[in-house]
Amino acid sequence: MPYRRLYICVEGPDDELFFDRVVKPQLEGVYDDISFFRHAEKSTKKCRSFLNSVRKTVGADVIWVCDNDRVPCVTVRKEKVKERLQVKFDLSILVVVTEIESWFLAGIGEQSSRDLRTDELPNTDRVTKDAFLDMRPPRIKTNREFMLAILDHFSVETAKVKNRSFRYLCQNYLCN
Repeated sequence: MPYRRLYICVEGPDDELFFDRVVKPQLEGVYDDISFFRHAEKSTKKCRSFLNSVRKTVGADVIWVCDNDRVPCVTVRKEKVKERLQVKFDLSILVVVTEIESWFLAGIGEQSSRDLRTDELPNTDRVTKDAFLDMRPPRIKTNREFMLAILDHFSVETAKVKNRSFRYLCQNYLCN
């Protein structure tokens, strides 16, 4: 069986944390190696160079992950990414609606929200970073701690029900 490698290009550390803890374990049977590339902290030129070098690697796939960033629709957001990067190949782009924080909150159900002492939301499609911060219980001192606590309770099945872009991820990229 040929060696397969996946590069997940995420915006920053919160996205990397989520993909490392939730997505990567579900893809480890498909890929021999899964690496992350934080694109928000890199110049467009460096991103373009990285993508072009990955494209030349045999057995390597790449998923470019970005937030919707208040763009009218996912299609427009994907076009903006393609326009910025100017890659000459078909790039797999995954748009998180609205921001990665919405995916974190999507994975907590009724019992988990009680354990965490935070609200349970029936739908997280419109959750922003600010709304996420407002939901952090006072006893949890940092956003990172809150994210880690959520991930300890995270349910993929619950998240698929509560967030349509997370459901898209599961249906199109994950093995479940």
